[in-house]
Amino acid sequence: MCGIYPTIVLLGLATGPLLKDLYLPVRLAVLVPAAAAAMVWQIMPRLQRRFGAWLAR
Repeated sequence: MCGIYPTIVLLGLATGPLLKDLYLPVRLAVLVPAAAAAMVWQIMPRLQRRFGAWLAR
């Protein structure tokens, strides 16, 4: 939750002007893969390094 929510919000704000004319399912088809890629390769490794000991409890 602490990784995916800010990612979705920031991606939504960043791409809002570009994707505003598209239907919601199409916008989500763009945002969800981008958020998943960011979570896998950027955000989760950093969260794991920062909170790894706490997350492993």
